Amino acid sequence: MAEREIDDLSYELGGIKTQLESVLRTLGEDRSAAASYRTEIRAEIRGLETKLSNVESISKETAKDVLEMLPDVRGLETKLNNVENISRDTSKDVLDMKPKVQSLEERATMSKGAANLAVLLGKGMHILIGAVAGILTILFARWVKGEPPVGH
Repeated sequence: MAEREIDDLSYELGGIKTQLESVLRTLGEDRSAAASYRTEIRAEIRGLETKLSNVESISKETAKDVLEMLPDVRGLETKLNNVENISRDTSKDVLDMKPKVQSLEERATMSKGAANLAVLLGKGMHILIGAVAGILTILFARWVKGEPPVGH
């Protein structure tokens, strides 16, 4: 009977040993998998840091470009104001000249010329405003897309 108890005990110890080996093997695999996962996560974080650095660099360059263009835009604004003043002065001149015109034919010619000038100045102002708005829109679109400014 003692032999049988020893055999049973040996059998149970063998089962426990097998289970322990299985647990240790699984634990080792889990540790290896966790280390691999941490390595992958760290690599992803480094990649994201690089991308963020690139975005910050592009944002700084775009802001710098916009600041460099600001004097040009202000210069265009000044020119637009000058054109508006010239247009206003021209309109005043035309109004001052009307009473001095003697004949109906001369008045018609002068009125037609003033109208053409006003249309021409209006078109010129529209083209100038459209060009400024177009440039700003293109720069803003490139900034939103994260593309570098023109010429970089």
